[in-house]
Amino acid sequence: MSAILLGTAGPSTAYGKDGNLEGDEFGLYYLTGQAGCVFDLYTTDTNFADDTFKPTCNGMYKGVNDNTESYRNRDVYAWKVATDKDLDGNVGEIPSNYVGNASATFKNRISSAAYTLHS
Repeated sequence: MSAILLGTAGPSTAYGKDGNLEGDEFGLYYLTGQAGCVFDLYTTDTNFADDTFKPTCNGMYKGVNDNTESYRNRDVYAWKVATDKDLDGNVGEIPSNYVGNASATFKNRISSAAYTLHS
């Protein structure tokens, strides 16, 4: 008699929007050089208007919309960011595992983000 083992995947360790940038997340930072508060995304957010940074960091409780200067992509997928809600306006793409400061076009102007289905 043979046995069949079925397993289910455990819950993801990434929760998003909790102020901790974990694996499989994309983070936007309040300050350049990945400093200050981080707005961590696990899934698409097409309008940052109602999002705020979490407490205990430089920038706490401030609105995320048009208020980020750097980023880190810990996701396996690339992420698109845009200067307007609904991925409108200027749109840029940040590759998987990339870290950097926002360009003059995007610094303190990002209003939405979405992951892409390529790395």
